[in-house]
Amino acid sequence: MEGKRRSKPSFFKVLFSEDFTRQLRLPTAFVKKHGELLPENAVLRASSGKSWAVKLEHTEDEDCYFTQGWPKFVEDLGLRMGEFLLFWLAGKSIIHVSVYGISGCEREISNRKSEFETSDSAEEVEILSADCGLAKRSHLAEAKNKRAKTSFLEEEAARNPGNVDHSSPLYFEIVLKKHHRSRVSLRVEFAKVSGLIGQKRVVLEYVPKQHFTSVELYRKPGFFRLDVAWSGFIKENGLIFGRTYSFEFNPRKNVIQVDEIEK
Repeated sequence: MEGKRRSKPSFFKVLFSEDFTRQLRLPTAFVKKHGELLPENAVLRASSGKSWAVKLEHTEDEDCYFTQGWPKFVEDLGLRMGEFLLFWLAGKSIIHVSVYGISGCEREISNRKSEFETSDSAEEVEILSADCGLAKRSHLAEAKNKRAKTSFLEEEAARNPGNVDHSSPLYFEIVLKKHHRSRVSLRVEFAKVSGLIGQKRVVLEYVPKQHFTSVELYRKPGFFRLDVAWSGFIKENGLIFGRTYSFEFNPRKNVIQVDEIEK
């Protein structure tokens, strides 16, 4: 399989742009080099064999995007901010996809079959384009257990991002002090509710600048903390010691949003 991957044109994308749930732009260099190989209608096929029909649209600026069908692909795989996707062309209409979580490990995709069988034929692409409904993802068993306990909080946060009850475990505030220069601790309850248990990295969004940074999580019994790259986050966004900042987990975007609180 690895040899086949290397012999085919390929590219990767890191999901850092907030609009990745709506469409995804292919790398410009890849489009310039292999654009003639890209079909108007394609099938994205995961390692499990599940497939999704998507449309590729070119713009006047010679950019190329996954558009129609892409939101369904994102929804079914539960793609999250900060994840890494590897694509490679496997045929006239087939594009294979591997998904790597923010931990850096490849994610297992459910092997439950689509209601449509897929092949490399153009006819099949048209069928999938008409209806690419698939079963919801099942790879997050641990997250499901977590949602059973905190579903109400997460659903409210998803419906009203930015308006989470400040007494909830999804939110906390700190006064930024000099000992926070290289690291900041997270409450254990916050880490549990946010689904950070077992994660090695988390994506932070500084709300005023809409700037995203992937930060390493350091864990010891009883506490979690933002470690490597946290100091860079402070410098890049101009956080000021002595001021108060909020940390709020946004389930819809799967990020921790950091914002300054004026007092």
